[in-house]
Amino acid sequence: MLYYSIYPPEVILSEEEQEQEEVQREIEVAGKRMIVTVGAQGEQRISRLLSTDPNDFLDPRWTPGNMIF
Repeated sequence: MLYYSIYPPEVILSEEEQEQEEVQREIEVAGKRMIVTVGAQGEQRISRLLSTDPNDFLDPRWTPGNMIF
């Protein structure tokens, strides 16, 4: 594969390696469906909230970036 970029190869290749380690899956927590990213240590971080209720998006517990325990 050939890359034409202004960024050094180390930056581009390191991003690809990070993406391969993270796995995304859809789960349900407290009746809310969401997509989480599972890290290398098994931690789950909210990537996206899948809801039709606007109040779910106002609840700080379901903010993307938060950890699911």
